[in-house]
Amino acid sequence: MPDFLKQNRYMKKRKIKKMVKALAEEMKRYDGGGPKKIKIEEPREDYCQAASEKFKKMALSLMSQCDGLSIRAEDSGITISCTDITKAMIAPSSQPTALDDNSLEIMVDREGFSVNLGWTKVARYKDPGMLGEILPTAKEKQRKINLENFGCIWETIMKKSGAIRGKNLDEIL
Repeated sequence: MPDFLKQNRYMKKRKIKKMVKALAEEMKRYDGGGPKKIKIEEPREDYCQAASEKFKKMALSLMSQCDGLSIRAEDSGITISCTDITKAMIAPSSQPTALDDNSLEIMVDREGFSVNLGWTKVARYKDPGMLGEILPTAKEKQRKINLENFGCIWETIMKKSGAIRGKNLDEIL
């Protein structure tokens, strides 16, 4: 029994044991034994060549021209998002954090793709070949973003901690 519970003289031992047991059961529930996530299958329109071609052009154009995107590219799927598409050409740190009608989310998986603009406009299509067509570009863009982010993080940490000053002195001596 934890010390902080032993120190409380006003609680009865039975009450303390009951609380510890309830806490342990609650922790088990959230530690893998709890509810599982259920993937909800959202209906998609059948394959449409015109929509697929426009989608591919849009996704590749956004990835090549916009710096304000968040990209997650894996073999199982791609997610491209932006909090405000009207400011996608601006670096992510300059963007607002609130989501509104200008937020964009693009998802591509093995079955097809979907595009969400704001909270109300959604389009979903089946296109099993789309993932293979844009995955290499998405992975390259994600690699570039991660490299830029790491450089910025490293520089900030080194400057704020003073470690960069010490490293420069070591190199001079």
